[in-house]
Amino acid sequence: MRKIIIFSFLAILGFSLYLIYYPINKKTKVVEIPKNISAKEVCLLLQKNEIIKNSKFLELIIKITDSESKIKTGLYRFPAKISYYEVFKILISGKELLIKVIIPEGYNIYQIAQLLYEKGIISSPTLFENFCFDREKIRNFLNNGISMEGYLFPDTYFISKNGKILQIVKLMNDNFKKKVINKLYFDIANSKLSLNQIVTLASIIQKETYNKKEMPIIASVFFNRLKKGMRLQSDPTVIYGIWKKFKGKLTKKDLETYTPYNTYKIKGLPPTPICNPGFYAIYSVLHPAKTDYLYFVSTNKGYHVFSKTYKEHLLNVKKFQKKLHN
Repeated sequence: MRKIIIFSFLAILGFSLYLIYYPINKKTKVVEIPKNISAKEVCLLLQKNEIIKNSKFLELIIKITDSESKIKTGLYRFPAKISYYEVFKILISGKELLIKVIIPEGYNIYQIAQLLYEKGIISSPTLFENFCFDREKIRNFLNNGISMEGYLFPDTYFISKNGKILQIVKLMNDNFKKKVINKLYFDIANSKLSLNQIVTLASIIQKETYNKKEMPIIASVFFNRLKKGMRLQSDPTVIYGIWKKFKGKLTKKDLETYTPYNTYKIKGLPPTPICNPGFYAIYSVLHPAKTDYLYFVSTNKGYHVFSKTYKEHLLNVKKFQKKLHN
């Protein structure tokens, strides 16, 4: 009888350990654990999202270990093929705690670095900037690339608080390859421009307008100017070239200051993108409108007016931009 009891105990123990450590979920999933909910509600939430199969079993583990107060709220990534025990450890350690980060279209490396810093994901904006401008560190992402500018796709990300800069850059660059390279592969391959030229021109268009309907028209303006040997004369390129010194208002002195990005001074495109453009800005470079426009000016109402001659452009500037630059 005693042997039967011991055997039964060992069998139950063995089965319990098997359940604790046996892989349960098939796919990696992200689930938010809200504030002020009980361990039971947490377990039910995970069962509903198919992270676990039996909420009672995980609830029992939490009760036995007296860990209900240790459960950390927030956004969690639960990797595929983890066990009940690993789910339990994630909940109480915050190991897979994620932070939601929205990278807007048109953000440059400096802005992304600052945003990641403010979210508590990185310890210093400078560390992120230095990585993205280090040719040796980025050679795995870009062939002969000068920087990661333009290749960190603007999107919504869920990033681990303990994530390394290398992992963050890889996440954003992999997304660029998925959302841009894969979708526009043949357009890019058939273009007369290099990928760097495509993304650089797209980045200027992105900074000139957020109106997607205007992007192909602005693309046509820049192509028309390039064909005629005219300078692009885009204010956002000037700002990027003096980013660390820029005070928020472009001056005549800024326009006259030479940098490799000042398109009032240089002919053609800058050496790199000036921000990270969205899909439609890149698409507009590959599919520009057919126009004879050479100029455009903002109305300050979310759209631009376009003109074919400099005389017409000056009239538009006078009408819409009484004081374009001080």
